[in-house]
Amino acid sequence: MSLPIRNKISDDKVFERLIELLDTMPELAAPFPSGWGEKEFWRRLFDANDKTRRLLRLLRELPAFTEQAPERPSPEAWRELFERDGGKQTRTMFADIWKAAYSKPAERKPVMRWRDRFGPKEVIQRVRPKESDAWLPNPHRGTATFQRF
Repeated sequence: MSLPIRNKISDDKVFERLIELLDTMPELAAPFPSGWGEKEFWRRLFDANDKTRRLLRLLRELPAFTEQAPERPSPEAWRELFERDGGKQTRTMFADIWKAAYSKPAERKPVMRWRDRFGPKEVIQRVRPKESDAWLPNPHRGTATFQRF
């Protein structure tokens, strides 16, 4: 049994739906300045960095921004859709979009030697390998003698 394929909508259509949603629920527009009612505002916001571009791709996958959005957008239809799926999550989504657009990575000095990452008086060294799903080769797995065969 295959899942139904959702038609992705254009970026401009996502912007239109965001504006419709914020018109319906103005309390969600709290983190945004006054220009949130224009497509150009959203285009600049989502072009801010890689994180916001990923958020835009994610929005294009959400049911509210596909063919499952209200056919006749009205305040009642949007409220019904988002109250059913979580009004709190919607508020968090808008706050996350705003934070992602204006967050800056922490500046760190370049590391020349491995020891530079540690403080001069730090005696405990923590090793935190990066998480990986890659296959780890272990040629002797499954063999254990325990001093005999």
